[in-house]
Amino acid sequence: MNDTTPDVPPRRRVLLAEDDASARKVLARVLTDMGLEVIEAVDGGRMLVAVTGLYKGEHTPDELDLVITDIRMPVLSGLEVLEGIRAAHWTTPVLVMTAQPDARNVRESVAVFDGILLGKPFDLDVFEATVRELLARPRKPSRYSGTPPAHSGVLPTDHAEQKLTK
Repeated sequence: MNDTTPDVPPRRRVLLAEDDASARKVLARVLTDMGLEVIEAVDGGRMLVAVTGLYKGEHTPDELDLVITDIRMPVLSGLEVLEGIRAAHWTTPVLVMTAQPDARNVRESVAVFDGILLGKPFDLDVFEATVRELLARPRKPSRYSGTPPAHSGVLPTDHAEQKLTK
């Protein structure tokens, strides 16, 4: 029997880190309606745990198509976790959301990540268009070595998990 069924592309996976529950729910819904699989993180610590779950062999970084994060979150900031991701040579595109888009350190950090900065509040149509733009960009080859980053800006996973349970 000749199988002529075309390969179905895998569902694209997005990590969404936002500490405001109502905003996270709305953004997750937009992403789900776009046909994306959404991994939600309620703060920077849980974002780190989600990322380190990728390190533990559950998935590879190349299986994560986009990281969307707020900057100011409890436990760890979005930028602290992103610094660790970049230190591990991930090439995952990044969308950074902030209520302070004019802060110089924020603009410089986002430029380092080759991401897009989206100032809050924003229109959901603009959010969706920005996500589509990032997902359409050609993906740079990953230099990920399989080793979690040794980066001073990111807490080790066990320490982050301890802070989450306190």
